[in-house]
Amino acid sequence: MTNPALPENAATDQSEIERLQLELAKAQQTILEKDRYIDGLAHCFEGVMFLYNMQTNKFELVGENIEKIYGYTQVEINELPGGIFGLIYEEDLHVAMDMMEQVANVQMGQKFKMEYRVKQKSGQIVWTAIWATPYSFSADGALEVVTGVKLDTSVFKAVETQNVVFDHMVNAMFTQKEVGISLSNAQGKWLRVNDRLASMLGYEVDEMMELSCPQITPSKYVDHDRQEFELIMAGKKDFYESEKEYVKKDGSTVWVSIHGFSIKNIHAKPEFLLGVVSDVSKEVQHIKRLEESENRFKNIVESSKTWFWEVDREGNFTYLSRNNESMTGYTREELLGTSVVDRRVKNQQESFSQLLINLREDPKLVVDLDGQYVRKDGRIIDVISSGIPILDDDGRVFCYRGSTTDVTDRKSAEREASKYMADLESSNKELEQFAYAASHDLQEPVRLMSTYTQLLKEKLGDRLDEDNVQIMDHIVNSSRRMNGLINGLMEFSRVGKQELKLENVDCTSIINAVVDDFCQKIKESNADVTIGQLPEVLCDPLLVNIVFHNLLCNSIKFCMPGRPIKVNIDATVHNQVAEFTVKDNGIGIKEKYLEEIFTIFKRLNSRDEYEGHGIGMSVARKIIELHGCKIWAESTFGEGTTIHFTLPMPR
Repeated sequence: MTNPALPENAATDQSEIERLQLELAKAQQTILEKDRYIDGLAHCFEGVMFLYNMQTNKFELVGENIEKIYGYTQVEINELPGGIFGLIYEEDLHVAMDMMEQVANVQMGQKFKMEYRVKQKSGQIVWTAIWATPYSFSADGALEVVTGVKLDTSVFKAVETQNVVFDHMVNAMFTQKEVGISLSNAQGKWLRVNDRLASMLGYEVDEMMELSCPQITPSKYVDHDRQEFELIMAGKKDFYESEKEYVKKDGSTVWVSIHGFSIKNIHAKPEFLLGVVSDVSKEVQHIKRLEESENRFKNIVESSKTWFWEVDREGNFTYLSRNNESMTGYTREELLGTSVVDRRVKNQQESFSQLLINLREDPKLVVDLDGQYVRKDGRIIDVISSGIPILDDDGRVFCYRGSTTDVTDRKSAEREASKYMADLESSNKELEQFAYAASHDLQEPVRLMSTYTQLLKEKLGDRLDEDNVQIMDHIVNSSRRMNGLINGLMEFSRVGKQELKLENVDCTSIINAVVDDFCQKIKESNADVTIGQLPEVLCDPLLVNIVFHNLLCNSIKFCMPGRPIKVNIDATVHNQVAEFTVKDNGIGIKEKYLEEIFTIFKRLNSRDEYEGHGIGMSVARKIIELHGCKIWAESTFGEGTTIHFTLPMPR
């Protein structure tokens, strides 16, 4: 109902005014609410909202947080030459200027972004990002004011840099060729494997990605691996390591060492498993060989009749092999910690204790140390010990390690042998005296027998018949042979009685002297003797002269009737010895008799065919063996014989 006191048009104007007042009040309320909303956002927002005049390079409106970003207030920034552009980091200034040229052409409603570094009032460099849009244009259409927000993005840039570095690290990890790398999700599916892991198992990477870890793991490891994986994914463990076998594509196995690490998300929940796999087949094989070697050594130690020990620098036992009990009668437990000196017989303890003191001051190898131990049952045993010092970092004796052998039986045998050798030496001297006396005393009656027989034959003359003459001739010949045997026996017994006079000798000179001695016989037999290149040897020249003399004599003596005699003397050097050969083309020797020719007085032919007493070859063998060498024969019956012997080369 209208007011009757007012005209109709006045009432209408009043109503419109009230409506406008109401809308104005609502608009003011809305503006107030939006101001509170914007103000609230401004206080919650880490960034800064602004209005910036592009023409004056000054902020027309900016939030209080501007000081957090730049360290300057709005007033301070506006007073800087160039405004905000005066704070841009020099290296990024061109970026900002390029962007400003592009921004000059933007239209209303278009958005743009700039990111650059600024230098704070404190001098610190920080990253900032600006998201803006045109707010107003000048009358000539140029961009005048922009509105937007500024944000300190240093943290984001750091995270971004860390992510880039992390990506590079991961890529570097997966491309390296020393160890295998795998990345699995919480369900155990491989997300990535590197070439090394695939090649380690004989697969291509694509083939590996179609498999799962249990498929390449022997069944005996699967349950344990699953439990470890579940603990990792449940967050109960961050890391695990394992050494096991993997099954290769060809069915063989390879020993690997695995280190697994959990990778957690931002909520600290395990999300991935990073595996580092190394091929340790060689190491495992090496360890197995070491274990086998250790077991082998242990078996040898425990089964040996020698017992092994370790004593500290004071001489107390710190280790004993079990077989010491069979030697000493004590168990290991009874001896460990006790002094080795106490095991010695009383009269050796003081000297042995002093030896330990000397070894502490002057460590050295102990070899074949004789002594006597007292067993638990009181019996005394002979022992020989050897040991080596073990030094600490300062070069002081830490301990001695070595072995001890029970040589009671050997010592007893040595004492028996020593007594036997003494008796034998005494007997040999007696035999030598007897042989010399016998041979010397036999020579006179044999000589007289021959002499008187010849005198009797001459005295009786024609009164002797033919039979008596033959008998007397046999007596004379037998006497001469007996005299030769006696002289040979004396010569054989004399060889080796005197000490060898060793010297470096040119064997050519020796054989030349022998050939000169045989000059007449060689000429009479028309023998052809050739001499090769003979080396210098270490020998007794007088004795070696006898060897060559006897061998050349035999080569000329045992010739084949009707065949020209040929003798060749030569030598060959083998390492530390020279091998000599005396080869002839004589009657030869049957194989079964090759060794018998070196037996004293052994004859293979009748005296009527070849004279001699069977002494020469036995004397030659004795001389060669005195030089520590050997002599032997090779022969083809009817064709000839070669005698070989060796002599040492000069040192």
